[in-house]
Amino acid sequence: MQSLAALARCSAVCLALAVGVAPACKAEVAAGSTDGAQVFREVCAHCHGALGAPPAQLAATVKDLTAAEFQARATLEVVREQVKHGSASKVMPAFADVLSEAQVDAVAGYVLTLGRAGEGP
Repeated sequence: MQSLAALARCSAVCLALAVGVAPACKAEVAAGSTDGAQVFREVCAHCHGALGAPPAQLAATVKDLTAAEFQARATLEVVREQVKHGSASKVMPAFADVLSEAQVDAVAGYVLTLGRAGEGP
C-alpha cells in the first residue's frame, strides 16, 4: 500500500508539472535556471530520487538513472528525448512544455553524470 501511495504522489507531482503549470511558467521551473542539478532536484528527484536512484517503493516502475545498464546505453540525445517526450509507457510524462530547451539540455547532461565514479552529486 505504501508503494501505491508513493507512486500516486510521484504521478501527481509529474502531472502537475507536465500539465498544470506547463504553459504558464516555463521559466519558473528552477527559477529558469540552466543548472542541471537544480533542475533535476526540482523536477526529477520526486520520482527518480535525489541522487538518481528511485526510492524503494517506486523502484519497480521508475528507472534507476544510476544503474550501469542505463548509464551504458544513455546518450545525451536519448535522455533529451525522454525528458522532452516522456516514456512510451507514459510512466514518465513529457516535459517539453515545462522546461526550456536549455533546461532540457542541462538536466540531460546532469543525468549522464549520475552513478559515474567521480562525477555527479
